[in-house]
Amino acid sequence: YADEDTLRRAQITVPYGYIIKPFQERELNITVTIALARHKMEQQLKDNERKLAEDRANLQTIFNVVNVGLLLLDEKGAVKLVNQTALEMIGKNAQIVEGGRQLGDIMSCIHAAYDPVGCGQSSHCKTCTLRNKFDTVLQTDKPIHGVETEVTLLSGGKEKKEWLEVNIDP
Repeated sequence: YADEDTLRRAQITVPYGYIIKPFQERELNITVTIALARHKMEQQLKDNERKLAEDRANLQTIFNVVNVGLLLLDEKGAVKLVNQTALEMIGKNAQIVEGGRQLGDIMSCIHAAYDPVGCGQSSHCKTCTLRNKFDTVLQTDKPIHGVETEVTLLSGGKEKKEWLEVNIDP
């Protein structure tokens, strides 16, 4: 059938093809060939999606259990993901840390804490080693490893100096 109502109902089922009688053998062959190719591609896509999900789960496990503080930032410097080691180092929980806040804000950088505009916006940010290295990696698309820097953080209302080794990858 080729009436509009039948075609509309057939489209809802997302068919691999639609053959209208009477048909030619060549039309049938083409429709079957295309349907088989589509099925094969859909199976490959499902396999790739399954493999990707497995790989993501494995990477997430590694990210969570490694004994090094890891933070995933977006291109604006907002924290997207933090592992347990980093959370323990900064003394915060994931709900407070993740969600688009800047690195200096979540680490309690004194400049971010004392300046109402926060991390990335104050006059001190121009001299911040972390901010400058992050910006360099974004501009050059090349990693920077082994940068040692001292930062001053607020902890329990008191300033404390911490040494960090920073590795930044695009």
